[in-house]
Amino acid sequence: MKNKLRTNCKVIFFLTIFINMLLSHLLINTSFAKDIILNYLIFPAPPYIIDNSQNEQENKGLLEKKIGIEDSKNDNDINDKTITGVDVEIIKIIAQRMNMRLKIQRCPWKRCLVLMESGEADILSSVFKKPEREIYLNYFETPYLNHLPIAFYTLRDKNYHIEKYEGIYDLNTVVGVLRGASYFDRFDKDKKVKKYEVNSQEQLIPMLIEERFNAFAGYVDTVNYILVTEGFNHKIQKSIYEHNDISNVYMAISKRSPLASLMVKFNAVNNDLIKDGTIDRIIKEFYDKYRVE
Repeated sequence: MKNKLRTNCKVIFFLTIFINMLLSHLLINTSFAKDIILNYLIFPAPPYIIDNSQNEQENKGLLEKKIGIEDSKNDNDINDKTITGVDVEIIKIIAQRMNMRLKIQRCPWKRCLVLMESGEADILSSVFKKPEREIYLNYFETPYLNHLPIAFYTLRDKNYHIEKYEGIYDLNTVVGVLRGASYFDRFDKDKKVKKYEVNSQEQLIPMLIEERFNAFAGYVDTVNYILVTEGFNHKIQKSIYEHNDISNVYMAISKRSPLASLMVKFNAVNNDLIKDGTIDRIIKEFYDKYRVE
């Protein structure tokens, strides 16, 4: 009786695997896949662009134009706008190759993690690996970024010169940070530095100008983009010090997402984009446009 039960369990197990593989094949390789929506949440690092000047018709039919970004607003959808940026362009290509439509929801970072944990969203980018997140996230096997430089930003007219990490102690003040974000281990755990948390990257710059704090920590490429495009480059300077150690940055699928069964395909597409240089090209083209000394 026990042997028969074991045999039946094995049959059910392998049958389940076969059915999942068959469904995955059908989802990706049939016209039915065109009706699948990839629900995507992004964290504003690397940077994004909201560009009203582009003609939405150029991309009509490619992906759904429900694109969201992490910020402090309650509005969940951005309508009549074209968004581009490093993460967004990579995800667009992944969605194309997976034959899916893209829908991206606006949410603060901590809320994004909650949505991923519950399975209400499918995919998240710019994620560091942490044990507590691996409980509910399936990380892509290969990081799409292996470094994310971080610096401190101050007002130019204050003549602060942060040439090494310890220079932030000379500011004798709080440092603005994004709520729930990871920067680098030393800074994250540094009890000597008082941190003022905000919900959005965009809040840090006006609060610095209003002298709510004397510096904020920022992902270099993200902040540089904002400084250049928003015209703050003449008011705000980047520290000479940069933390630029290896920092693997991943995309991840919610374990509760119905698309979790497609991890093999997601990994294959991600690896192809890395090997053929597509991701490096997107990163280089985008970051070369925005440099701040």
